[in-house]
Amino acid sequence: MNPSIRSFESPGLFHFSLVVMALSFLLWILLRSISSIIDDAYETQVRATAMSLQRAVLGAREQWFVQGKPGVIPPPPHGPYALLMSAAGWPLDALAGDHNSAGAESLSRCQRLWQALLPDQTLTLQGQDIPQAESRDGQCIYRFPGVGDQGKNAEIEYTPSRGRINYFIR
Repeated sequence: MNPSIRSFESPGLFHFSLVVMALSFLLWILLRSISSIIDDAYETQVRATAMSLQRAVLGAREQWFVQGKPGVIPPPPHGPYALLMSAAGWPLDALAGDHNSAGAESLSRCQRLWQALLPDQTLTLQGQDIPQAESRDGQCIYRFPGVGDQGKNAEIEYTPSRGRINYFIR
């Protein structure tokens, strides 16, 4: 046999299974990374939404000061709701444009506040226009369903008596 000619053997089933196992392992790592990225993006979106709500509450309080501390701040030019303000200058409720009580509407006080303070729907989580909202101990609790592997749920709390915004991811 001529030493300059080399024979080439085709890879066997063992080599093929090693390649498949290596690719499977890399795919598993990739999927875990994507899941982690989705969870991080969700948490970032919750924080950003809470900060947007805080900015809106502070903006309403600033308007309250500028306008001489009225009981009701008129709605913005394209907004449907006026804001009923507390004596300390924090939004308590959202009123219909004619300043009548909006209690007859199908939305709760907390949902009306959400719509009045965050009219830009791009700020909401997971495409929900209005999150699940409930009033508990004078606070508005906004709930968002979980995403990702761990199914973390998010809550944003607004305390009208102090204008405080808290968010939790559980």
